[in-house]
Amino acid sequence: MPDLLISLALGGVMFCAVKWLIFRKPFPYPLSVAKQYRLGKALTKLSDVMEAIERTQQTNHIGMRGSVQGLPTCYRAKAENDFNNSMAVLIDFDPEVITYVALGQIRTSVSLGRQSRASAQSRMLDVLNREGLAIPADLVR
Repeated sequence: MPDLLISLALGGVMFCAVKWLIFRKPFPYPLSVAKQYRLGKALTKLSDVMEAIERTQQTNHIGMRGSVQGLPTCYRAKAENDFNNSMAVLIDFDPEVITYVALGQIRTSVSLGRQSRASAQSRMLDVLNREGLAIPADLVR
């Protein structure tokens, strides 16, 4: 009986993997897998920093809200380092690609019910627009 359950579980995993490979939407921009990973990792780290900053909106007093200075001292240096490293990585990518991937991450956060993360990611996209690293969302194909 356990062998049957294991084979059914593995069969289900294989079915899901094959279904994902067949029905997934192809990435419309020519990037290698390594570059896709670097881009996703940089945007995820940037999203983590922005989410931590968004969290200070609810927890800190008025003078410290919405900034890196509102983070705990032990986390502040790591957040600044992550932010700067992520921005340095994103310079190497086309703004249209960055916007496309960031919008995909926002859609994923919304579909998972993580509204605070989606809010932080939309704020991140605004920052990237201001820095010239992303384009307005309505211009993405």
